[in-house]
Amino acid sequence: MPTKVKIDTRDTILSYLKENDWKLAWLCRKIKMAYPTGYSIFIQKTISLSQVNLDKINKALKTEFTL
Repeated sequence: MPTKVKIDTRDTILSYLKENDWKLAWLCRKIKMAYPTGYSIFIQKTISLSQVNLDKINKALKTEFTL
């Protein structure tokens, strides 16, 4: 029986940005997040993505990503 792999929402958001030719810096400006914080969340993954920030991202991108 195959094991179920949980896909990290942060990776899904980064893929979405890449598909639309948008940069992480653009998203950070759009949701008023400091770029170093965004980098720590999405690239380094040293900070977890909060529901508050996810809500801002979904509103800015008109998406429905979930944690």
